[in-house]
Amino acid sequence: MAMLALFLPKLFSQFVIGATAWAREATCGAGRMVGRYSMVIALFIALSGAGTDGAFAADAPGSPQPPPKDDGYGLMLEATRAYRAREYERAIEKCTAVIAVAPEKAEAWSLRGDCFSKLNQPERAILDYNQATKLDPKNALAFNGRGNAYNALGKWKEALVNFSEAISIDPLYGPAYVNRGNAFADHGMNELALADYEKVIEINPRDAIAYYNRGNLYNSMGKRAEAIANFTNAIKYNRLLVQAYNDRANAYAGDGQNEKAIADYTAAIIIDPKYAQAYNGRGGLYADLGKQDEALVDLNKAIELDSKDASFYFNRGKVHYARRKDELALADFNQSIELNPKLAVAYRGRGMVYRETGDEAKAQADFRKEAELKK
Repeated sequence: MAMLALFLPKLFSQFVIGATAWAREATCGAGRMVGRYSMVIALFIALSGAGTDGAFAADAPGSPQPPPKDDGYGLMLEATRAYRAREYERAIEKCTAVIAVAPEKAEAWSLRGDCFSKLNQPERAILDYNQATKLDPKNALAFNGRGNAYNALGKWKEALVNFSEAISIDPLYGPAYVNRGNAFADHGMNELALADYEKVIEINPRDAIAYYNRGNLYNSMGKRAEAIANFTNAIKYNRLLVQAYNDRANAYAGDGQNEKAIADYTAAIIIDPKYAQAYNGRGGLYADLGKQDEALVDLNKAIELDSKDASFYFNRGKVHYARRKDELALADFNQSIELNPKLAVAYRGRGMVYRETGDEAKAQADFRKEAELKK
């Protein structure tokens, strides 16, 4: 009987396959067919339950089954969706839940590190990236993320090591080239930065971020035509890249193409009405063009959106000075200097107010400070 029980499952499956095929073809006599197979099934059940010593007990209906191991797959999907929605705290919560049930998942550690980086917590991010790279030494995303975190801490050499490692793991991973290029650019290594941006564009000729960053580098080098061309390509491949409109506007303004600059600042504001930099840029340009009322509206809006940017107060201080509102101008220049004591032009602005109000000693002190900072 035990031997028969070993063969019965295979025999039964063959019977079921045959019965299914015959049932599809049957147009009459279905009652006889069902009756015949009911007898076979009954025989199988009777035999499989007798003399097998429980050989099939685990397959019997109602038998307890071990719960499936939770690998955190569903939670990981939720974490990824939250990250893409910029809900970084929620993404951290989901990643932490994944790690609790599947601590071997390197991608969970890496994504949680990305979230901490987005929340300006680079030290915590590095701890997670360390664990991700330990679990998966070929995780290019984790090395790239750790490079960004080190860069945020001003440890640019460590950042370069990590970006380079990401590239060695995946030579077609564009973001690592872009980030390494940015690190080179920040430290005046312009040729190396341009080479990295060029590599990204070689890999993907439609990479808007690579064109955007190369445009910024060209602009900082005073090559406005090249900068404008790169910003234009960035916009071509990503019509919603608000920073490209804003920075192309800066390049146009520097080149004296004021109408095009204002059009780009306005486009940036339409895309993102909360993008403070565009209001500041347009307001500053209006001020330079003598349109003080329009300038004041834009600069007030910029400060409303971001009260921690020293350049916004400096630009509004210039407007107040032009309108002979010396107390308001002095307050804005003071605030600008408080936020950024190394902003040389703010000392120049405050010095002009002191001179206008008859305090030449303070004016001269500010002019000296400006000259010292510009050395």
